Amino acid sequence: MATFSQADLELFTLPGFDERMQAIRDRIHPKLRELADELVEPLSQKAGEPLYAHVAKHARRSVNPPDDTWAAFGPGQRGYKKYPYLGVAVSRFGIHPQVVAKPETWETDRPAMADRLDARRPRLRLASLQDWDFREAPAEREADDRFWDSCLHKMRLKTGGLDLARTLPPGQTDPRNLLEELDDFVTVYRILRGLE
Repeated sequence: MATFSQADLELFTLPGFDERMQAIRDRIHPKLRELADELVEPLSQKAGEPLYAHVAKHARRSVNPPDDTWAAFGPGQRGYKKYPYLGVAVSRFGIHPQVVAKPETWETDRPAMADRLDARRPRLRLASLQDWDFREAPAEREADDRFWDSCLHKMRLKTGGLDLARTLPPGQTDPRNLLEELDDFVTVYRILRGLE
C-alpha cells in the first residue's frame, strides 16, 4: 500500500536540479505508480468512463527542479494533458487530490467545459492551484460564486486552465482516504467531461 511520509515531502526542498530529480524518481515516483495502480480502477468506476494512469515525467525540465510531481488519471491512453484529469500531486506542503484542465484542453473542449461548470458551480471546499507559487500551502475556501467567477475567468482564457485541489498531511494519504477525498473532484471532472 503506497503512503507518503514527511521525509518524502522534504525531498522537494533539495536545492539542486539533479539531486531533487533523482530523489523524486527514486522515492516519490515508485509510490505514485503503486498508488496509481490501486486507484485507477475505482476512479474509473466513479468517473463513469475508463481512466488511464500517468505519472509525471518532467521530461522537458533541465534547470529548475519541480516543486511538485503527480499521478494523473485521464481518459487518454497515450497522455493526459489534452483532457481534464483527476490527480494526486505531492509537494513539500502535502498531498494534493486534484482536478485539472491544462491550457492544452482549449483545443478539445475547454470553453464548453467552462460553460458546464458555470451552470453547476458545486459548493465544495477547495483551493485553486492555478498560478500557485509554492511559497506557502494553498489556502482552501468554500467555492462560492466569487471563487467560481475567478476560476472560470482563468479557464476561459486561451492560455488559462483550471487546477483545483486540497492539501492533506502525509498521514492521511492511504489509498482509501485519497479515494474519498477525490469524490468531490470526480464530481467536477464529470461536469467538465459532460458526464453529469
